[in-house]
Amino acid sequence: MNSTANSVNFDISQYGILLIIISIIVGLLTAFTFYFLVKLVIELIRKQRNFIKAGAVYYVTRLLGLVVLLTFVGYSFYRVPETFLAGLTWSEFYTQLPASALWSAYLILALVVLFSGLIVLEAFSEKVNDKSYFSIIILSLLSGGSYAFVMFVVNMALKNQNELKFTLGIYFVLGLVLYVFSQKRVRKQLTIMTNNLVFNKRLELMNKLLKSPYYKFEKVGKEKIFTSLNNDTEVISNSIGLIVIGVTSTVTILISFIYLGISNIYALLTSVFFVVIAGIMLILVNQSAHRLYSKTRDIQNTFFKFINDLVSGYKELYLHKGRKEEFRAEMIQSCDNYRKKRTDAELVGTNVYFVGELMAFIILGGLIFLLPIVYKSISNVTLTDYVLIFLFLKGPIDNVLNMIPGINRVKVSWQRVQEVSKQVTSLEQSHIETTSKLQPKKEISLTFKDISYTYKNKENEQFTVGPINYTFNTGEIVFVTGGNGSGKSTLGKLITGLYAPDHGVIQLNGENTQPEQIGQYFSTVFSDYYLFNRIYGIDFTKEKDRIETLMVNLGIDEKLKINNGEFSTTKLSTGQRKRLALLISCIDDRPIYLFDEWASDQDPEFRKYFYETLIPEMKQQGKGVIAITHDDRYFHIADKVIKMEIGKLVDETRQMEVGQRN
Repeated sequence: MNSTANSVNFDISQYGILLIIISIIVGLLTAFTFYFLVKLVIELIRKQRNFIKAGAVYYVTRLLGLVVLLTFVGYSFYRVPETFLAGLTWSEFYTQLPASALWSAYLILALVVLFSGLIVLEAFSEKVNDKSYFSIIILSLLSGGSYAFVMFVVNMALKNQNELKFTLGIYFVLGLVLYVFSQKRVRKQLTIMTNNLVFNKRLELMNKLLKSPYYKFEKVGKEKIFTSLNNDTEVISNSIGLIVIGVTSTVTILISFIYLGISNIYALLTSVFFVVIAGIMLILVNQSAHRLYSKTRDIQNTFFKFINDLVSGYKELYLHKGRKEEFRAEMIQSCDNYRKKRTDAELVGTNVYFVGELMAFIILGGLIFLLPIVYKSISNVTLTDYVLIFLFLKGPIDNVLNMIPGINRVKVSWQRVQEVSKQVTSLEQSHIETTSKLQPKKEISLTFKDISYTYKNKENEQFTVGPINYTFNTGEIVFVTGGNGSGKSTLGKLITGLYAPDHGVIQLNGENTQPEQIGQYFSTVFSDYYLFNRIYGIDFTKEKDRIETLMVNLGIDEKLKINNGEFSTTKLSTGQRKRLALLISCIDDRPIYLFDEWASDQDPEFRKYFYETLIPEMKQQGKGVIAITHDDRYFHIADKVIKMEIGKLVDETRQMEVGQRN
């Protein structure tokens, strides 16, 4: 630099307070960096974190890249005095430095070294569900600071002499390199973390669903479960971009405001005043948008129900034109409601954006036209700096405004996932532990004393089953009969522990027990059974011969094959599907079997096989059989026949009496 530049008086003492603040901030960051670096090393020593298994090229290229980057940073740091400090040399600069500035310089150097080590070790190692929050925060600060630094360099280049153009160009490249490096690292780490978050949230929700009592699961509704596990978690995963852009833009805006405050504190206060007003307006408008997004999400649940009805009931719709047209009209209405609410929410989101845009221009206009009137001492150079920086900030401000609707969607989805998670709260831990300790029993006596259960239908009408007083034993066959709506299926769900009674006591072999503990003693085929595409929870290899025999007896041996527990097809007739469900139930060796209207849609030969061969064989094996049925011609097979009417057990007929009646 020439003597003219060196003759410029540079007084660093005027930045004393700022240097102290910088020293404190950098000192804290250095201490935290040291802590997390030591923590990471300890994790490597304890094998809680492992080095990535990759070739030498992987490690060498990344180390070389870091060395080149640090060399470039070091060279740029060496040129700082002559570029930014009035052409001083380092020796001249040191003579003017107060102790706070020296400490700031040493702490910055320590922070760079420690953080470089932290980044290297994080890049070369991996850990299950790693949450590198600190690195993400530092890299986000670096990203926003680099973006702001590029703006400042461009601002200086527009005002400075030609001899500084090349040096400023170096810093321009440095800012871009640091911005790209930090953005890439932040996006990579946030992508991994966010997808881990979505995976863990799905896993948590699935675990709670699978551990929840059936009666709680049933109340949630398929639509809520579908949207929570699929749509809501996907919306949450899309928050990666929002977080990266939002944090980077916010840091850029904050650093720019700090720079403006150094230039002129009054101008900064004026800007902050307008920003606070803009923030209040945005919050008010955004609350309305959030409510609309929440309503939109509720309508989406209804629309998913229509989709499920369309897929499951298309056969019935296809055969009845009137039914199809009426269903179509309702589905279109639901879709249209969703469109309208979503449009309203998006329009309010647009209002949020334009309020922010308007306030940005109001701030800019205030700086240009009002600030010189209020603060007459402000120079044109400072005012120009303000205007240029605000123009540069237009991009980050737009980013922050554009992400607000996305944040609303993520917030609504997160709340819905949490609601479903709470709604399907898992069983009490004590129950889980007790259940896991229970041992299979060959002889079971299941007694129900004064149990009753009340539920409400969609019209809020109540129906009560009970009080029921009855004992079911292994080694006996009990048929349950009664008219439609008499409570037979509900009784079946009470017997198997799917429903928890509102009142009464359940006893297992004379000891009081909980509904959650009796389900493991039952193998069932309900009327609304679901057929999975493979056998779960059964070692089918040990049951291979029995499976083949049952497939022949049930007439499905030529319709499908079972390979490694997986069915070659489940596209069977209604009767065949039900026979396959019966096969699975039979090989699931439990003390008691419950069949709900199994034979209602079977051919006579399979109905006869079910009643006259299979059920008696189960009794001979010491199993208990409870069959909900209307087939009175086979009532003589049963040891007992009980009748349900309007939720009450009104009659019991024993085998001798059945024979006499027949």
